[in-house]
Amino acid sequence: MPGLRSFMEERVGLNVKFLSPPGPHPVAPEPIKNEAFLAAIKGHYNRISFEGPERYLHGHGHTAQELFALRYGKLDRVPDVVIWPGCHEHVEAIVKAAHEHNVVIIPYGGGTSVSHALMCPANEKRMIVSLDMHEMNAIKWVNRQSMLACIEAGIVGKDLDQRLRQMGLVLGHEPDSM
Repeated sequence: MPGLRSFMEERVGLNVKFLSPPGPHPVAPEPIKNEAFLAAIKGHYNRISFEGPERYLHGHGHTAQELFALRYGKLDRVPDVVIWPGCHEHVEAIVKAAHEHNVVIIPYGGGTSVSHALMCPANEKRMIVSLDMHEMNAIKWVNRQSMLACIEAGIVGKDLDQRLRQMGLVLGHEPDSM
């Protein structure tokens, strides 16, 4: 479409030299901490972070609205903590403690959500945990007869595809989720 730019500039009035600088670098608010929950999960994770940049990263997906809000520092609410479980038992302990201590959990996979699933409710007063599943990325088993597999929630699509190809298998979701 070699004539598109000139058409848009002349007929529509598009100014391709217009720049829209981002807003100031966002600063995450002080996290809400539920000390009873934190005590209950001690030792049941590989890593935990209360750092603002990590919390901010885990507080949005990739919808146009979320990226706009991120660019201009207007995310209303971000997780209070990011937790990386390392095994099934860690997840069980974290979910049980969250239920017992009235803590919100938002599961975090690849972070590319386009359904607003990672957005924290602006009016949420309870502690919000972003449960980052990246460290749980194993293929537990594959049943070649039924063509079913048990795959941990933190695996990235391209890595899963590569590992399955090494087994002579394919997932069949590509290129959609790349």
